[in-house]
Amino acid sequence: MSLKQIVKVVGVYALVAALYIAFSDRVVFMLWSDPAVVQRISILKGWGFVFVTALTLAWMLLSQSRRELQRYRALLDNHHAIILVIEPRSGAILDASSAAVQFYGWSQQQLLAMRISEINVMTADEIRAEMNKALLQDSKEFYFQHRRADGTVRDVAVLSGPIDRDGQQVLLSIVRDVSLQRQNERELARMGRLYAMLSKSSMLLVHTSSRQELFDGICRIAVEHGAFRFGWIGMLDSAGVIKPVAFAGEDKGYVAAVRAQSDAATERGKGPTGEALRTGHPVVCNDFFADPRTAPWHELARQADIKASGAFPIVSGEEVIGTLNLYAVDSDYFGPNELATIEEITREISFGLSSLERTVALRTAASVIDTSPVVLFRWRAEPGWPVEFVSQNVARWGYSVASLCSGRIAFAQMVHPDDLDQVMAEVERFTADGLTEFRQTYRINTAAQEERWVEDLTSIERGADGVPLFYQGIVTDITDTRRAQEASQTYLKRLEEAVLATTAAVSQMVELRDPYTAGHERRVGELSAAIAAEMGLSEDMQRGLRVAGAVHDVGKIMVPSEILSKPGRLSRVEYELIKQHAEQGYQILKEVAFPWPVAEVARQHHERMDGSGYPRGLKGTDIIIEARITAVADVVESMSSHRPYRPMLGVDLALQEIERGAGVVYDAEVAAACLRLFREKGFVIAD
Repeated sequence: MSLKQIVKVVGVYALVAALYIAFSDRVVFMLWSDPAVVQRISILKGWGFVFVTALTLAWMLLSQSRRELQRYRALLDNHHAIILVIEPRSGAILDASSAAVQFYGWSQQQLLAMRISEINVMTADEIRAEMNKALLQDSKEFYFQHRRADGTVRDVAVLSGPIDRDGQQVLLSIVRDVSLQRQNERELARMGRLYAMLSKSSMLLVHTSSRQELFDGICRIAVEHGAFRFGWIGMLDSAGVIKPVAFAGEDKGYVAAVRAQSDAATERGKGPTGEALRTGHPVVCNDFFADPRTAPWHELARQADIKASGAFPIVSGEEVIGTLNLYAVDSDYFGPNELATIEEITREISFGLSSLERTVALRTAASVIDTSPVVLFRWRAEPGWPVEFVSQNVARWGYSVASLCSGRIAFAQMVHPDDLDQVMAEVERFTADGLTEFRQTYRINTAAQEERWVEDLTSIERGADGVPLFYQGIVTDITDTRRAQEASQTYLKRLEEAVLATTAAVSQMVELRDPYTAGHERRVGELSAAIAAEMGLSEDMQRGLRVAGAVHDVGKIMVPSEILSKPGRLSRVEYELIKQHAEQGYQILKEVAFPWPVAEVARQHHERMDGSGYPRGLKGTDIIIEARITAVADVVESMSSHRPYRPMLGVDLALQEIERGAGVVYDAEVAAACLRLFREKGFVIAD
């Protein structure tokens, strides 16, 4: 009771007492004059005074107490504050405001049957310690988490202190819901950590030199600066398993056992990591244990004490190659701001990967170029071709990058003086023809004036108007190759000469047994080569035909000389014996490793397109082209020369025979080339 209330009660009591005394004495003296009676009545009057004043005082105190109780209830029932009255020793809730009933979700009766430990998420010992602080007034404001009837937990600030309630010391606690404030504070702290993570990741990208170093660093930063429980990066292997390649944090064996997959048809492929890898989009689980996608990992998550996870795709170029997987101890961790920040981090990782790949590619290219005969140039399309760029390995020719790119030495100065005019004329012609790429072979002079052969593959970079701006050349030193080719050509020429000499010797052996055909094989070879040239066939095939012609009748060495030189008509048996020379020639030549089908020409040169030839009766394209050419040349040369069994028929009759049989017994294209050769180009069979 306040001093004002006490003064009020005493004042009323004094007034009632004074009135009672004043009126009671006057009435007594008016009614009684006997002193003894007055004395007895005064004694009774005193007792009455005590009774009346006691009743008055009790009535006044009860009225005052009732008003205080009404005010107390009005405070609890009508005030918007959440108020709890708690018995500090047992923790029993003695009273609760209507706002508390509304906030917690339990009825008044339910709350008054509960203890504070059923609301506060702290342990009983922790709650008791905090109430002792409040009783001793060591602390007035506390921060707790209170559980409500619907199972949700709210952050609260509690202003608590001791009061006297019916002579009992209790705690009056005014509760304020600070969930949004605490959430904002945690959000700010979380974003601060994420921004630190982003900053550290950016710094890592500047200094990292390998993919593994980048991945290890990102996971470490996520734990140290992002305050994640743990994090790992997974890459897809050939079996479809997402294999951890980097890890950091306290995971209690989670990462080693995760075995996530990319195949959506499997249980572990439906998880956040597999989904992120397939879709290329972040996948978060803010309530890990309520998300069916994470079911295979719930027990692992309980052991690791995590409640939220996020899987974020890592992209290299246009391809998702892996995921960054982060795990938090708080549920509802990944909000829009967190997602945006972490996605920015993964973009940084993707950029870092691209940079690393470009760096590695450049290093590899530089290494390859430095050890290869290739020198890269970029020249400005100006007189003299000033050098814009050149690879370091130009030093192989004694030049420095500085001397070339500074303009002291233009590319034209490197070109051999005897080749410069030709090179410039070719470049001008190629450019005028609108080419974007062309190839040249020429000589350059090294800084020491050594002559080197190069092959230059040049591309033209033009402006919007089509005018050349730059020439980009891949210049390959082919000096050793060219020298080897020259040596090889010399060797081949000598080898060919040796082969021709050998075949000539073999041909002479045949001619010794058949003197009437002296020079026939050589002339057939020359005519065959000429027909091939007319048909546009390669020089190598022409050489082969010359050799094949020189030995195509080598099988006659197996035929008795008297038959070969018989002046009259041959008998059927003799003719059959003669026909065997084609197969015999093949048997003689087949073991010789000619670079041309010499043995087959010997066997097939009497075959005919319609199958009427011998020894096997081949038709059409079953006969090799070399044999088809030799067959025509053999007929023309034979009819143009003298034979023991007939006089010389002449070239005209021979050509008529070829013309008559073209497309039937002789190859039409070969026959046409032979006719052009003689009739239009004046070819003459040399003796």
